[in-house]
Amino acid sequence: MLIYQKKILTQQEKIYSEVARYKEPLENKKYGIEINPSYILFSSAHSYFVLSGGFSFFDIDRHAEIALPIFYQNGTTDNSGGNVLTLWNQDIVYRKF
Repeated sequence: MLIYQKKILTQQEKIYSEVARYKEPLENKKYGIEINPSYILFSSAHSYFVLSGGFSFFDIDRHAEIALPIFYQNGTTDNSGGNVLTLWNQDIVYRKF
């Protein structure tokens, strides 16, 4: 039993040393911009344009984020070019982690 206890303590020390080296990914970040290039690529194959992305604030609280996601689409809905569709969706999201 003592042999297994020593092994457990050794493994526990390895885990604690890894946790101590962990750095917060948002530590020095104040804001972030994200763009989804997949929408731009796939929409360019059709007759419309789509932009999806967002803007995020991280400096409010280290365990929270305020995000402003956007979605914009403009173009025709069919190949004849008759129906023009424009969509704009904007939101505010508070994420706590």
